[in-house]
Amino acid sequence: MAGFNYEEWLVQVPESIKRDPLWNFRVYPKALLLSDLVWEDTDRMMKDPRGRVIAKQLIRSVGSICADIEEGHGRGFGKENAYFQRVVLGSARESRGWYYRGCRFESQSVRAPHPTARRDHSRSRPLVRPTKATPQAMTASCILLRD
Repeated sequence: MAGFNYEEWLVQVPESIKRDPLWNFRVYPKALLLSDLVWEDTDRMMKDPRGRVIAKQLIRSVGSICADIEEGHGRGFGKENAYFQRVVLGSARESRGWYYRGCRFESQSVRAPHPTARRDHSRSRPLVRPTKATPQAMTASCILLRD
């Protein structure tokens, strides 16, 4: 995904989505970004029969992240919303696993850790802070797989 820029991606997101209160849920814009990046990331996988299996699972699991955030938010606050947030976490972990299994289809530069990613040691999960200095080879796999 040569020349990827977070700000350019943000501009192309429809205003109707950005005006929705769900947009203010910190995880949701990142999930949408991930769902756009996964399409680029799976291009190379789709050229190999083994990679197609991984790509289909990856697209499905990443798509579930956004869908379950949306559905949970639509159910208000309470037990149902909490249930969907747990499902979201499961889909995110599944997606991370599929990215790991598919990373042999990506170039070495794509597998390098993203320099703007950092680790929140209190929760032991990678976080990302996109900046204007986003490198050309940024992909969703960098977001999910960095140490």
